[in-house]
Amino acid sequence: MVSPFLMSKFDTGILRLPDNSYIVSDLKVYHKENGPDNYSMFVELYVFNSKTKEWKRFPEMPAPQPQDESNTQFPILWSTAEVLAFGHRFLCCVDYLSGVLLCDFSNLESPVLHFVPFPGGDGYSEKLQIMPFLGGKENAKKAQMAKCLAKRFRRVSVSQGMMHFVRIDGWRPPLERIQGQQQPLQKITVWTLDIGDGSKFKWKIHWGINLDLLWAQDGFHALDIPRCLPQFPVVCANNPDALCCLLRKDELSRQPWMIMVDMNQEDLQPSTKYINQQPYNVACVNEKKPMEAHQIFFSNVPLLPTVFSKYLVRPTGKLS
Repeated sequence: MVSPFLMSKFDTGILRLPDNSYIVSDLKVYHKENGPDNYSMFVELYVFNSKTKEWKRFPEMPAPQPQDESNTQFPILWSTAEVLAFGHRFLCCVDYLSGVLLCDFSNLESPVLHFVPFPGGDGYSEKLQIMPFLGGKENAKKAQMAKCLAKRFRRVSVSQGMMHFVRIDGWRPPLERIQGQQQPLQKITVWTLDIGDGSKFKWKIHWGINLDLLWAQDGFHALDIPRCLPQFPVVCANNPDALCCLLRKDELSRQPWMIMVDMNQEDLQPSTKYINQQPYNVACVNEKKPMEAHQIFFSNVPLLPTVFSKYLVRPTGKLS
């Protein structure tokens, strides 16, 4: 049974239309069991139109299949991590283990769905997608771990009206590091989504860098941290050739760094300490050894999926 709409912040997106009106869309993806080994995926869509000031429920639709020749099917364990808007036309639901589900609102009366798998293979073992169906707590834990890793080392960003997919390769489990197994190639790759005429979609490589080149630069040595895999990559909203990442020595590092990489020049730009948690009771800190503001945990807090500030106005009149 499909859950009521507007019950999850991850399924809802806001799209500003060319005429400066807007829609709010809530998209549910779910499966129906047609047999012991047959799961059919469906999509249910609710849309609020600022012009009519009404919600509309669209009939249940089969989940779209990819248009490429990869023989990839729409994932039976789809999980929307975030919703992005771009092009005054599309809302994009992202599953970082699978790809993007695009909803084309160029015709508000008849939205069209497209599924575009991520390029370059899964990278976190395709078997993790079906493990929960096999039963067992360990399989469920592995599937959850795969989702966490995907969110940490993959990101979809919109920059100057273009959609980009960033993937950081080279992570390996702690046990493999301890055992001294061969280090996989560590690199960052960025793709741009080519939307063509709006009916066919294709990822094209925009930029890539081997992390050995990054670590060899003087700017990295100045950070005084060991080689570590960048995390939480984001393409800058106003510069599609600039990539921001988080660097931290280990999972509990109290002093992470935010770095920016010029993708055209393959050059590390000036970096800064990542600080968003102030020390407790600063006035009582020993002056000889002041406590530095720090951040220990990083939660995946979703951002507003589109520029919507023009609709947010200050309240007027007296507050009761």
